[in-house]
Amino acid sequence: MKRLLSVLCLLACCLLFSAENMGRFDADSACWFVDGGNYSCRFFEGHMFPLRFTLAGAGEMPRCSFGDNIVTPSDKKNWRLNLDRRAKLKVLVNTPEEFRVELTGKFCRDARPKMEVLEEVTAVYRWTFRRGRPGFQAEAILRGESGGRYRVNQTLCMDWRETFIDAVRRPGEEKKPVTANKYYDVRRSLVFYGPRFVVTAKSPRVIGLVSPDAWRNKVMLNAGLWGVDWDGKELSRSAEIEFSAANNK
Repeated sequence: MKRLLSVLCLLACCLLFSAENMGRFDADSACWFVDGGNYSCRFFEGHMFPLRFTLAGAGEMPRCSFGDNIVTPSDKKNWRLNLDRRAKLKVLVNTPEEFRVELTGKFCRDARPKMEVLEEVTAVYRWTFRRGRPGFQAEAILRGESGGRYRVNQTLCMDWRETFIDAVRRPGEEKKPVTANKYYDVRRSLVFYGPRFVVTAKSPRVIGLVSPDAWRNKVMLNAGLWGVDWDGKELSRSAEIEFSAANNK
């Protein structure tokens, strides 16, 4: 029996160490490919946010962008984090069961013909992915000049260009048809349902909006900071986003 247990333990160790890590860098496309078994996404070099989520059994999700932005009240300029193309990526954990990265970047403004950078503010975002659990945990940290004056419009804010949501469920309520152009401002969690995909956001505060007639951002889900006056001292917010195929809910 002891010999059998030893053999089983050895086999288990071999399987563990032979499994591929969740994160793999692809030099040809200059991106980190995250494979969670039943889902995948990518981090393109220099970008702060994960993109191109694909779920097993449902396919690629609608195109998503992140609307994280702040305003400097002194000149009323709006600065967006998704415009940064020089973000620094640091892999914190890369195992067969978990992939965790830290992205450090700057808020930018498209002041053509050049890109302006808000140098005094640094954004540090940590993303954690786990095998078999489509979605991610995220922590957004902002660091600015002490005594500064900023307006944090939103962080950890996902925007979709397609109206792929038709139902919603708030804490303590049943699933209901979504009301167009209504702000769902709730505590703890919010679930958006569509014919193919379901998106769940968990955070101290979650704000969702479905705008079918909007030109670009037809579905918005914010799980971070929203409308905060900021003095430049370190500020943070954590959230968890879950994805699933509609037939799994």
